[in-house]
Amino acid sequence: WLKQSKQVALKPQFLHRRVIGRVLAPSTFSVSVRKSADGKVTKDELSRVYKSTRESQLVLDTVVGLGIGVPTAQTENEQCKAVLLPSALDTSVPASTWQLPADSVVQGRRILCKDKADAFTTGFFPRMMVQVYDELPPDSVTLWKNGFGFADTDNGARIMVQQSDSRHAVDVWAWAAECAERANTTERATSGRTACAHALTKIMALVTSVQGKSCPGIAVRHL
Repeated sequence: WLKQSKQVALKPQFLHRRVIGRVLAPSTFSVSVRKSADGKVTKDELSRVYKSTRESQLVLDTVVGLGIGVPTAQTENEQCKAVLLPSALDTSVPASTWQLPADSVVQGRRILCKDKADAFTTGFFPRMMVQVYDELPPDSVTLWKNGFGFADTDNGARIMVQQSDSRHAVDVWAWAAECAERANTTERATSGRTACAHALTKIMALVTSVQGKSCPGIAVRHL
């Protein structure tokens, strides 16, 4: 039956020790992948670790297929060349991400699963990370296990997005400095609010787009 269906059966021990273990638990294995600071593992690095099999592309595709990693920038006709491993990222929010000037205007939104029994899929949030990371200069985006932050230069605001540990909700914050050069206080506050509103609209469109592809069956509400 396996030959007819062109499928391969692997022993769990082999899959864990010889394939996945070298990616997820590098400290346990003498030969293991070296992850970059941003949680990425490239095809070249996998080729180094799995050179005896010469099947680094298959390993990469397996990591993606099992939902352990998310493919980075590629077109539909390209093979996956690198993956983001959320498990390799720091769990704490970097202190530099949440630094607000004294005159900042802050706005926020929350995307919440309507049904308490529902949760976003494990690939939903990493796919958002990858999309933002691929579209912006790498040094302008900060990633951690359940969140990311970046500067929205188009609107003069900063954005931070964080998913709850239960994967039941995603919180989005935007903050921008009031335009101190304007004399009128009302105009300064309005300018800051406008920058935040535009930034939130932009990131919420991304959230909705990725959610529609990753977990279309999950009903959500916006707060």
